[in-house]
Amino acid sequence: MSARTFRITVRGVFYGLSTDQRAELLHRAAEHDVLQAAFTREGHLSYDLAARAASTFRFADSGEREEDILAATERAEESAKAWLAERGYGYKNLRSNAEDLSQAPLGKARTAPVGPDALALNLYRTRAGLTKLSTWIHPDPLRAWVATV
Repeated sequence: MSARTFRITVRGVFYGLSTDQRAELLHRAAEHDVLQAAFTREGHLSYDLAARAASTFRFADSGEREEDILAATERAEESAKAWLAERGYGYKNLRSNAEDLSQAPLGKARTAPVGPDALALNLYRTRAGLTKLSTWIHPDPLRAWVATV
């Protein structure tokens, strides 16, 4: 049997933080920025406390069988709880999501639209954490297309 790779995400909300705890988290926010998020064995915490009190731990684990994902998820949840408890941070609504990468679909490579009528779609996250779809059309699409050729 080959080793399976699991990605586990544990999400929750900071709860009942004191002023000092909040200040400490804000001071260390750059280390936990979502743009630096990665799935690691020890787990990576990301949050944006200025936007909302939500947090996300990302863990990488492995196993030999499909059933091993349950044990990996339990380890990830316990590790997240231990990290929060060790620092005295209150939390609520912890929930986990696990993915077996050996079962993940392999998609086709996609290319961006080309031509004078090309439409650029940008998916971005707002400060409130909501996902929005932004469309941008160049004022002169033909000129923009010619410049890329």
